[in-house]
Amino acid sequence: WESYRDNVYFDSGPNAGSKKGDWYIHRKYNNLKEELLNNNICKMNSHAFMQAVDKAEGRLKKHSKAKEMMSDNVELSEYCQIKPNTPITMENLLSVILYTDYTVLSARFSS
Repeated sequence: WESYRDNVYFDSGPNAGSKKGDWYIHRKYNNLKEELLNNNICKMNSHAFMQAVDKAEGRLKKHSKAKEMMSDNVELSEYCQIKPNTPITMENLLSVILYTDYTVLSARFSS
């Protein structure tokens, strides 16, 4: 998030005592697809990526529970820059699917 770049204000939340700018990480990729297909940790092939996208899109179209999901007002809302009552997006659901269905990918990115 650009708001963290060169931010000299001290964090009062989960990273209390650190300057917000200390947590800024320069973006390496333009989007999630580019990162998954081109990273050096665990590359995903384009077919597998599209299968995950199709699954996320299908869940949002076919399942009323997924369509009804909204963000809540929790402590980290400010830090994640997600306003309360924001509907879940395909990208949000895709991230969950990539984490739960692709165990090698999630394990390598978590290590």
